[in-house]
Amino acid sequence: MRYYIQIYRIYRKFPMNSQVNTKNARRVLKLWQILLMVAIVLGGLIVAAMKGIEQAPKRPLVLELSNLTESQANSLKTATAPFGQVQFFGADLMGIHQVVSSLSWVESASVKRDWQQGAIVSVVPRRAVANFGSQHLLDANGAVFVPADERELMDKNLVHLYSGHTNDATDMMRQMQRVNEWFSPLGMTAEDMTLTSRQTWLIRFDNGLRVIVDHENTEQKLFSLSSLLAGSLAKELPKIQSVDLRYKNGFAIAWKTAEIPQKPSDSGLKTS
Repeated sequence: MRYYIQIYRIYRKFPMNSQVNTKNARRVLKLWQILLMVAIVLGGLIVAAMKGIEQAPKRPLVLELSNLTESQANSLKTATAPFGQVQFFGADLMGIHQVVSSLSWVESASVKRDWQQGAIVSVVPRRAVANFGSQHLLDANGAVFVPADERELMDKNLVHLYSGHTNDATDMMRQMQRVNEWFSPLGMTAEDMTLTSRQTWLIRFDNGLRVIVDHENTEQKLFSLSSLLAGSLAKELPKIQSVDLRYKNGFAIAWKTAEIPQKPSDSGLKTS
């Protein structure tokens, strides 16, 4: 009797577990069905979006030209012309940026998307502060560049810097700034500055004074000269044609006339 009772209990037990497993299986199956439907919907949306992007209308690049000269604007138009019309999402912004940034006269460039206008290109042009040789200009950061308009070369309103190497541009820019800082109290500014292959500096000021100095203690010699011209040589300044600072213990002065001042300064001064 007990044997039959145990069999009955086992029979009752297994059908209950079977029902539970069936319910769990149905839940899992339903969950997978939901996930599959979500995946299908998302896939459809992605495909539709990709088709929408491919079929989106193309627009010409929008160039911001308000801060550019006519020559700069034409240069920018020529550089971007190969890109033609572009799609909003399909535009190669990096490629456009590289082409625009490679223009010598461009200091910085920006290429961005705008929902209303499309792809917008804007640039900041370099501002020349000096002529560098006869084929280049120099900006305040010491960058040598070719202007969009060749007529801007050899600008008479800018200082002229000459050197055989463009790598000297930054050093020459700094030297010019120091020289103008030291001599500006005398009402003098550098007009021409040449750096030779032997690192000798030739400087011509706007009052006609010419100064030559070598690479040894260059800054100290120039600063000392500015102090002397503001002090003991102040009255003689209009008579001085040139100053040679290549001496170790002094310098030489060439006068505009053969007349030599009656009381020349010592401090190792040589006159000619």
